[in-house]
Amino acid sequence: GVVSWTIDVLEPGARHTELIGLVADAEGTVTNVVQVSAYEFDFTPDNNRSEIEVPVIPAADLQVVATASPDPLPLGEALFYEVAVTNAGPNPATAIVLQVVLPADVAVESVEPELPLERDDQGLVSLALGQLPAASGIEILLGVRPVDFGPMPHQVAVAAAEFDPVPEPNTVAWETLVLPAADLALLGP
Repeated sequence: GVVSWTIDVLEPGARHTELIGLVADAEGTVTNVVQVSAYEFDFTPDNNRSEIEVPVIPAADLQVVATASPDPLPLGEALFYEVAVTNAGPNPATAIVLQVVLPADVAVESVEPELPLERDDQGLVSLALGQLPAASGIEILLGVRPVDFGPMPHQVAVAAAEFDPVPEPNTVAWETLVLPAADLALLGP
């Protein structure tokens, strides 16, 4: 489409700026052309037109919600993360990776559903979720076993190949209290 407007008077050396917001309906490249003209004679007409190509990239608004239970957790027991990842759209999300930051010595015991899992030496667990259509989600149950008592920090984050217009709900962080285990016995006469 064409957008046009009139500037009544533009003094020599002055500038005028117009801001136009557009929404593309498909990904690809959009070429924007701006052209000016005046009633008066222009001694340098070669600078009256400008053209720029703008890439239009798909957007997918991912969100993550996560909890860990039980909390508090007795040392030696399994801790379960319940993680929900949703794609609010407007486009499908691809190459989605869920990352869980754990203490380096915490063992991962289970993942449901079964997903490709990688873990580095620092405790970063990466799960490849694949793709999610717009307005859909997936729930993941991750079982781990802490080896030390005290506050255990958690951080869960999700990302995809697409631009995320609202990145704030992509990361959640909290702590679970791991209690020392006690081996008690009742002795009697």
